[in-house]
Amino acid sequence: MAGINLSRTHLFPIAPADPPAKVRHEFVSWIASHEAELGLAPGLTTSDLSIEPADNFVVNQELLRVYRFKQSYPISFVTLPASESSEETPLPFSMLEIPVVGEGALLTIEADPTEIVIEGLGDQPTLRLAELKGHHAFFVLVGAHSAKSKEGEEINRALNRWIYPEGTTGYIIGDAEGFGLLRDKITKIMGNFAEEVRFPLYVDFEGVFMQTFKLPKGHHALVVLGPDGEPLFRHSGGVEGAGIDEVRELLGAQEPPPGPEPPAFSLGPLDHERCAQRTCAIAFLGEPVEQADVPGIEGGFAGDDDEGFERMRNPSVRIVRTLLPTRLEEADGVIVGSTLHRDGVVGSGIDRARVEAFVRAAGG
Repeated sequence: MAGINLSRTHLFPIAPADPPAKVRHEFVSWIASHEAELGLAPGLTTSDLSIEPADNFVVNQELLRVYRFKQSYPISFVTLPASESSEETPLPFSMLEIPVVGEGALLTIEADPTEIVIEGLGDQPTLRLAELKGHHAFFVLVGAHSAKSKEGEEINRALNRWIYPEGTTGYIIGDAEGFGLLRDKITKIMGNFAEEVRFPLYVDFEGVFMQTFKLPKGHHALVVLGPDGEPLFRHSGGVEGAGIDEVRELLGAQEPPPGPEPPAFSLGPLDHERCAQRTCAIAFLGEPVEQADVPGIEGGFAGDDDEGFERMRNPSVRIVRTLLPTRLEEADGVIVGSTLHRDGVVGSGIDRARVEAFVRAAGG
């Protein structure tokens, strides 16, 4: 009896980031619950099995992580004595090591990348890559370092503006491996950010996504999976140029159609004729904005993060905060509204220069 021969067979779920001890436990548990299929004696327990790591136990092959076990179980059989004496002699027993699965003593288990599971933030559902099969899916990986750089800005803008076929899904994965002690704080902060982005945001505290797809730390990255769960595109460092067109074609995405022609208008130095020849940015403040209410600027709001996020939910405050670091190098811009500085001076109207004390935008 040599067990059964299994090739490319799904035995039990494991993820590429699962530790060896967990893989061994799952394998032993599977064996102990499949005596009939394996032709083993009823009542087999884990104590009967010999499942030990082989040489080169963990082998990474492209996107697969392969675990290699030496696996067998002992059986006993009677050995007839060589003597033909009529005297009664005890019948000796011998032990034979029999492979549990397959014809050889070496078992190879492959971990499927689609078995990745990442817990959601708060009430957010758990992300299971295996459940995304049947449609295209893409994942943007960001971390503490990449979030502070301009890497990936071009592809991020494209992914946010494209129109996708029905069923295509996108996700943002925040890599937080090694920050488990700050889990509660990070979860709270990222939960606020999750309300501001187009695609669902998940935080990977185990680093399973980055490890599975062999992505280096500290860089923006993009992964596209096909309907069968296989990777179609994997890039680290920010996709640019022709690579963006390749991603759009893989996803079957389209650029949004142009909007309607604007009506005739005149706002300070801008009018419809000037803006027909040059890009124009026009920001409307729905209400006066006080400098003290704008987080993240000199002389602005200096309270805690929760209060800061609450103020940023005000569209007018958000516009002012967004325009602060903006430099319009190839466009003209105006602000329509008013701002109140700490010294009580009110800047109002459409002239950008009147609020440039804390809103800087070049050009125009």
